[in-house]
Amino acid sequence: MDVFQLKMKYSKIFFHLLMVILMIKANAEEVICQEQELNNVQILMGHPGITPPYTSGHVLVFKCTDVNMKLYGHRAIECQSDGNWENPYPQCQVIKTDCEPPPNMNHKNADTLHLLDQRKTEYKSGEKVEYTCLATYTMEGDPHMTCAQGKWEGHFTCIEPCYASQPEMDKRNIQLRKSEFERMYVPHLDHLTFVCKSGKYRKRNSVHFRQQCQYGKMTLPECE
Repeated sequence: MDVFQLKMKYSKIFFHLLMVILMIKANAEEVICQEQELNNVQILMGHPGITPPYTSGHVLVFKCTDVNMKLYGHRAIECQSDGNWENPYPQCQVIKTDCEPPPNMNHKNADTLHLLDQRKTEYKSGEKVEYTCLATYTMEGDPHMTCAQGKWEGHFTCIEPCYASQPEMDKRNIQLRKSEFERMYVPHLDHLTFVCKSGKYRKRNSVHFRQQCQYGKMTLPECE
């Protein structure tokens, strides 16, 4: 094979490889991701541009059409080689800033302090509602709840009182000191003072007669 024939042979091979490369490139460019519905969003920018066709590797960046809206989904998405977006177009919804009436806290042994708070149907963001604990319950924490971007925020606890029942006192041969006969319920951190019943004496190793209520619990003394 002379030099001319050899050149012709390699030229054909090169031309064939070039055609294969061009066909592959042409097929790749035919992969297009379809436009999707814009729901309160707009295309902020894109690479290489914001207008279709969107081919493989094309990136779109979105933003809400209104500053009072929140974007749900991915802010930037890319067209994949299979013709699908890596994620759906995002959507935007109006941010709710007002709150409905404050939550009922009866399950926490609390209620709103002002009757007006039970009548209003809408609260602006930043408005506060004050709660109070039921009788003999003790407030722990900030008694207010605040409307914050459509949700009520705040935390408090109404600590239950202690109760000295008559059967429990009879079992331990004790009774309330005369000055405290009417105080069977005592709030958290308050005290009750007991005495032995007539003819009974403090039991050895018994706790002191004056006891403090701690988170609804109180240790009772004993007499024998």
